[in-house]
Amino acid sequence: MKQLILWEPTFAIPDKPTLIKNVIAYLAGQDLIVGQTAAIAAINQRESLGNTLIAPNLAIPHVKSSAIKQAVLLFVKLTDTLTDWQVGAQVDRYIFTLIPENCVISDLAALKDFYIRIANDQAIKALSGGNQAEVQKLIQTEED
Repeated sequence: MKQLILWEPTFAIPDKPTLIKNVIAYLAGQDLIVGQTAAIAAINQRESLGNTLIAPNLAIPHVKSSAIKQAVLLFVKLTDTLTDWQVGAQVDRYIFTLIPENCVISDLAALKDFYIRIANDQAIKALSGGNQAEVQKLIQTEED
């Protein structure tokens, strides 16, 4: 599983569709996405199903798709908040979780361990308001 952090990326992100497009383009550049259009469609489809906020400014968009080559956990911290991620929310932090259709068991276990590790108020507080070092400590595992 790849664990990545984009902290205040330099590309312009005025809205949710642009964020998703730029995240997928970034991951394609890392050779983690097979088809950008299919990956974007998969995330948009999942997002249409319901709210992915886990804190007032932190969302966890996630998807399983054949357009994904390898399991990815990508933390994105924007400079500015997006007001169109969820009605009434101002979101500037995201944990994108992308899973291939045929994901290896060890990656699924690592994802499960990550979400268990952050299932407490202290971790959510660090992810939603902490500095880059605090976030990196939660995102990266011992194997890195």
